[in-house]
Amino acid sequence: MVSIVSVDINHDDRPDIIASFSLIYIGDEWPTEVEIRILYNNGDDTFTAQTIFNSTGDISIPDSIKVADVNGDNKLDIIISSLFSPEINIFVNSDNNTFTEVRKISLNGSEPGFKTVADLNDDTKPDIIVTKYGSEDISVLLNTDNGTFTDQMNYNTNCPPFAVTTADLNNNGKIDIIITCGREPRIIVFHNYNKGIFSANSSIYTNYPPEFVVAIDVNDDDKQDLVVTVLYPSLFAIYLNIGSEEFADPTIYEVDSPPSFFAAQDVDGDKKIDIILANLFGFHIFLNAGNGMFINSQRYPMYGSLVNIVINDMNADDQQDIILSSMNGIGIYYTHCD
Repeated sequence: MVSIVSVDINHDDRPDIIASFSLIYIGDEWPTEVEIRILYNNGDDTFTAQTIFNSTGDISIPDSIKVADVNGDNKLDIIISSLFSPEINIFVNSDNNTFTEVRKISLNGSEPGFKTVADLNDDTKPDIIVTKYGSEDISVLLNTDNGTFTDQMNYNTNCPPFAVTTADLNNNGKIDIIITCGREPRIIVFHNYNKGIFSANSSIYTNYPPEFVVAIDVNDDDKQDLVVTVLYPSLFAIYLNIGSEEFADPTIYEVDSPPSFFAAQDVDGDKKIDIILANLFGFHIFLNAGNGMFINSQRYPMYGSLVNIVINDMNADDQQDIILSSMNGIGIYYTHCD
């Protein structure tokens, strides 16, 4: 299992890759060998690896990685949660890109699912939002100062929450929380009405239970739309934001196998948001044709089930490249647009 992000972690104007690796063995010792590694971009299509954490035999399996400057020192810190572990770990970026200090945030016995980071209360500090599948709620942890956080504020979802993202969906200048509802055909929105305090949730009902969700403006109308993936049947759907906290009926795009992760980014340089979707057999690029409609322009086969996908300009040519992780490791597809 490999989770990845791509940011410039060492301020050299080159995007690096941060990855968590977990090797899972089936048997009496189930198991794991866990490693968190930074791949520093050398600027010549090569990378230098630094391992910042390694553990064998720990059943805590890192899932998603987020990066943010949690303590206001202008260095990016690494935020990781793990399956089977009721806490969040923050690897603090110290001098010379060492990460020896690890701050732990307890979730009071609840195991975290996916998480994201956003400034929820307009104080310029990154806050943490995490889903908790087993307790059917989400936790909001507001950043108070120097990388310390308030006690978690829990919001009931009345379903097992899965993926989470944030965006200002109703254009009131405040960041809302959007989650997918495991096993149920709906998306849940918590609207932010007062500096990180959220209203009772509202639901956007979907045709099928959604898996992952991203909020982004796909049709250039200055409103955040929703892109969601569905495992069965294999598809993704676009819900256009029509204002007044309402969304249009979805436009559905079928794919050839259950989608895993996806990314939304302009990969062909036309200033429109495209969809890059990974699944069992490779990845698809859906180009934005305008007005929020997409064309399945290309399918790229790969060996090994794809686990994660991120987009960044890795070689400073002003074109967005595609970084993929699979059970076999990490690969980069460099974009060449005419």
